[in-house]
Amino acid sequence: MSDVDDSLKTIAKGGIILLAGASLSKVLGYIYRVIVANMGSEYYGLISLGLAFLGILTTISLLGLNNAVLRYIPFFRGKEDSSRIKGTILFTLKTSVLISIFLSVILFFFLDDIALNFFHNTDLGVILKILVFVIPLCVINNILFMVFKGFEKVKYEVYTKNILENAAKIIFTLLVVFFFTDKIIGLSLAIVVSTILTTLFGFYLMEKKVFSIIKTKIQAQYLNKELFIYSLPLLLTSVFPLIFNWFDSIMLGYFKDVSTVGIYNAAMPTAQLLYIVPYSLSGLFIPVLTKLYSQNKQFLFNKIYQIVNKWILLINLIIFGLFILFSKTILSVFGAEYVQASMVLVILSIGFIFNYSLINSTHLFMINKKGKIILINSLIVSILNIALNILLIPSHGMLGAAIATTISQILLRVLFIVESYILFTLNPFNIKNINVISSFVVATGAFYFITKVIYPKNIYYLIPYAMAFVLLYSILLFLTRSFEKEDWMVLNTIKEKIKAKV
Repeated sequence: MSDVDDSLKTIAKGGIILLAGASLSKVLGYIYRVIVANMGSEYYGLISLGLAFLGILTTISLLGLNNAVLRYIPFFRGKEDSSRIKGTILFTLKTSVLISIFLSVILFFFLDDIALNFFHNTDLGVILKILVFVIPLCVINNILFMVFKGFEKVKYEVYTKNILENAAKIIFTLLVVFFFTDKIIGLSLAIVVSTILTTLFGFYLMEKKVFSIIKTKIQAQYLNKELFIYSLPLLLTSVFPLIFNWFDSIMLGYFKDVSTVGIYNAAMPTAQLLYIVPYSLSGLFIPVLTKLYSQNKQFLFNKIYQIVNKWILLINLIIFGLFILFSKTILSVFGAEYVQASMVLVILSIGFIFNYSLINSTHLFMINKKGKIILINSLIVSILNIALNILLIPSHGMLGAAIATTISQILLRVLFIVESYILFTLNPFNIKNINVISSFVVATGAFYFITKVIYPKNIYYLIPYAMAFVLLYSILLFLTRSFEKEDWMVLNTIKEKIKAKV
């Protein structure tokens, strides 16, 4: 078996685990969101703003060090240096947790004023003052998940982040619905309890199943300066997705109201389903390519880069097509008032399909330690995104926020693609991508005319439509000969993996 096949098998085996876990996570996350959304758009908007606050402060506290964990653990594993692996994990945990505690304590005394003066809502202050206490735990969880990826033990991230955390939120939120009088406090506590459980279980899995930081000894002082030099330029890169995901919600809360935030946040997480496949494959893509980079296997590096990009595009186009064709039916699961965000979903999906299907172009710069370029690109596009939100939201509301996000995502990806070609002579596109896109266009066009005659009334009617769309798209992929020998090897690997679990 060739090196290409070996590397692709590693990505495929881990990718199918992450894909299954991420899919289950999205289903559970959707159930959680639907439960909260059906309590009313105001409750959903308040929780969405609370989660935005939690996500942004967690990312700032991490200082990009979680990216260093993902890069340096596989690097030191390739050199069989357990001492430096432990040094990386401990330094990252100590630094990020201390920063998160400092931020939490300082902000606690200003949260009521922020909620009242910026968002004109006192209930938000209550939520923020409860959630501020779990920021250190969210920081720990992020680092643990990167440790799992670095050791290619992604199933443990699935168990903790994708299953336990989401299931706990559903269970405790249902308890709030039926037994809590004060829904605001109850919804906040549901997030707190689920986060605590995730942290405890994650630590147990790391220590017992992945890497024991208690038993491993540090024989040499690790160069903490190198971790900072690598991580700090990536901080804004970590903040950038949050600007896409949360800044528009914050601006909608400021310029409009919490109900508008709630309705918008039915479309945003739906569009983010396009991240499932990139997330599943990239979690293994970075460690595998980092090993190849340390071994100077450039040809293999380039080949895998193109193939993984093709897989992401091929699968993501299915989700994208369903969003374009059935946006109203999909959003109706949140409730009738959320259907008005259907055009928002379509616009956001355009930006996400372009950005996420080519997201590995960013990872190239992480692997090659070109963090400054990531920083510059992210800074440029972040400023543009903020400016567009401020410009468009007052006059166009949710549509303005969606347009700002989409323009910014497309520009970011164009910058990375052009720069990666100039610096590394790497082209992300495979010639077979043309066949894949052609198959998608024909399948989507056919179903567009079908929906003009009969449009699915609700999510149950949508199921046979979706199955038929996938079938037609798959047939067209075969007819256009979109698959290469490496693709068949990957499909067989996935088939064997599924058989082993049945």
